[in-house]
Amino acid sequence: MNEFLKDKGKAIQEVFPDFSIDIKDWHFDDFYDWYVMCETGYCLSFGDNMVTLRDENGQFITCFDWSDSDEA
Repeated sequence: MNEFLKDKGKAIQEVFPDFSIDIKDWHFDDFYDWYVMCETGYCLSFGDNMVTLRDENGQFITCFDWSDSDEA
């Protein structure tokens, strides 16, 4: 998660200025199996090769290829 925020966070902030790259602003939601950003409700779910960004309602926004990373 931390590596993803470092690698892709700034690019996401260009489109979504309220997206936080501070790991302290995120918590893991066991029920949905994704990370949720406090205050905004952005959600990040990590798959084998993709990271999916969703809004506060769980609606798909975009996904990122993460196949070059060893973190899931």
